[in-house]
Amino acid sequence: MLDPDTKIFFIGFNRTATISLHLLMQKARIRSVHWRENGPDSPNVAREIDHRISDDRALRAYMGQWTAFSDLSGGLPGQSLDGNRHFRRFDQLFPRSYFVLNDRDTEAWIRSRTAFQNGALIPEHAEHLGVSESRVPDVWRALKEQHTADVLEYFQGRKQFLHFRIDADPPDVLTSFLWPSFVISPRWWRHSNQTVVDNGGS
Repeated sequence: MLDPDTKIFFIGFNRTATISLHLLMQKARIRSVHWRENGPDSPNVAREIDHRISDDRALRAYMGQWTAFSDLSGGLPGQSLDGNRHFRRFDQLFPRSYFVLNDRDTEAWIRSRTAFQNGALIPEHAEHLGVSESRVPDVWRALKEQHTADVLEYFQGRKQFLHFRIDADPPDVLTSFLWPSFVISPRWWRHSNQTVVDNGGS
């Protein structure tokens, strides 16, 4: 029987196949949450985590509802946040968990983010970051570079960490990594929610 404290954290950014990963988890009957708790009008998971981040008991109780977590981004216009930055905290609370840095070519990722929902993320993030809209891609690029470096340094040598390139690695790299704790067929993998300029989905 699987330990309820064994989680799967996908700690890449949105537009790195997070919906595809979520659907893969659901196909395997793994309790998975993506962006919001239950549909477009339900609470945003990243914000709910942020509210409880300093309270061990409250955070464990909240996150205990699910096994897999993807697209931990959220906020209102002008209040965007990236919950994947809490990967050290998740590791502290759930040390037997699997951590996956879902990643892709940076420039392709920026193009995908820029085009998503007809460019809606650009003004939202410009307001939040206090920069011009033209500067947002540069900030995203630096943020991704720093997050990737921090994650790779923190998990160096850890068996339950995988740097999964969605634009280069076949799905069996991921499914083999999660086996035998989680039995998932690579045949269930599908890229979902791709934009016209995209090559990886959200």
